[in-house]
This record gives sequence, C-alpha cells and structure tokens, in this order.
Amino acid sequence: MFGKILLVDRDVFEIEKAVSVLRNNYDVITATNVQDAFKLMENENVNMIFADFKMIMPDGKVFC
Repeated sequence: MFGKILLVDRDVFEIEKAVSVLRNNYDVITATNVQDAFKLMENENVNMIFADFKMIMPDGKVFC
C-alpha cells in the first residue's frame, strides 16, 4: 500500500467508483458527510483527502 486516502462524498455511488479504482494500491476509508470525516481523521493517519465541494452542512469548501 502507498498510503491511506479518505474519500468524502455524500453520493455513495461516487465513493464506490473511486474505491474500486484506488483500493488495489491504497488503504481507502470513506465518509458521506463532514462530521464523519472529522471523526475518522481523529483516529486515522490520512495521507490524502478527496472531498466533494458540493457537500452541505458544512460544505466541502469549509471542510477543506
């Protein structure tokens, strides 16, 4: 594995597509909202984050 990636997107289908591409080379963890992403980041050593800018409450821009 080359590192751990956090995917944050409210669209589960988009997460599944990304995981199918990344899972062979990366340890992938996922969240469907910003609150869950923050919880994961408290306990996981994440090397890279891919986040949807169109998320709500708070939005993806605030999260980044």
